[in-house]
Amino acid sequence: MKLKNTITALVCVLLLVSCLESKTAKDTSLKTQREQMIGDWRFSSESFQRIHPKDEVVTAFTLHDDATATVVFGNKNTSREEKGSWSWQYKKELGNQNFGLSSNTDVLVKVQKSKDKVFVIGFKLEMEDQELRLSTGRAHRYVKQ
Repeated sequence: MKLKNTITALVCVLLLVSCLESKTAKDTSLKTQREQMIGDWRFSSESFQRIHPKDEVVTAFTLHDDATATVVFGNKNTSREEKGSWSWQYKKELGNQNFGLSSNTDVLVKVQKSKDKVFVIGFKLEMEDQELRLSTGRAHRYVKQ
């Protein structure tokens, strides 16, 4: 039952991320290489100002060249680091010819929080003011350091 809930949550997150439209994500994704994603990413200052002091969010993450990731969860007062993995240009299709779902994201980060709990977040690539950004939607944007 827990596996079913985990898979359902993963599909919902991926669908939500894939439904978000970005004006430049389609053009930028084709021209950007995986190597450009490697490095430190931080919550943008405008996104940080919008969060509630008690809300826990991903405030930063580092994408390593061996497909591992270091993710910092926190709020305005605390933070903690977790290890995970990441994928570039992640695509998933479920279903058959009659009914199916598909999802794609530029960067997918996974963190195994416990034996039964997996945290998954998908990012769309954006170009803003000649600067690469990763976005989970309108509220959360990350800038490469």
